[in-house]
Formats: sequence, structure tokens, C-alpha cells
Amino acid sequence: MIFLDERCPTGLRARGTAVSWNLGFMLGGLMPTLVSLLSPELADVPSRLAMFLVGATVVFVLAVLTSPETSGALDRERHDRTVADGTTAELPGTPSH
Repeated sequence: MIFLDERCPTGLRARGTAVSWNLGFMLGGLMPTLVSLLSPELADVPSRLAMFLVGATVVFVLAVLTSPETSGALDRERHDRTVADGTTAELPGTPSH
């Protein structure tokens, strides 16, 4: 849930999380139907399910690896805003000179 929250800008955070969450439930709910439709025989279900699982895992891992890091973004945004206003502000953890 935290990963989904961080992917969306603050103004859209609740909406973005809700859409992602509901799409996940929709895809999860459709999975048994898709696996059944794409399995010609009952014996093929485990292998098809494994393929779907591997595919979903690959998509998730690629999404995580290509997503930007947002740690400290709010602190940097506040710092940039205060510098633009003409005041000085140190980032947390940054040594002052």
C-alpha cells in the first residue's frame, strides 16, 4: 500500500491508490477465469497458473526497479521552496556550514 501511495503526487494520492487497489482486485478476480479459459485440459491449469504468476511477478519487479525513489522528496520540496523565498533552510541530515 505504501508503494502505491508514493507513486502518486500528493494531490492525487487517495485517488491513485484507490484506482490501483481496485484494478488489482479486478485482475485478481479475473485470474481464475483467465486461467480456466486458457487451459485446454484440467491438467494444464497448474502450469498456466504458474505462467501467470511469473508474468505478474516480472511486471511488478520491473515496475519497482524503474520507479523513482521518493525518499526525502517532501524535505527537498520544502527546502527548494524556502530557498526560492529568499530564506535559507538546511535539509535534515545536512551539515550546516
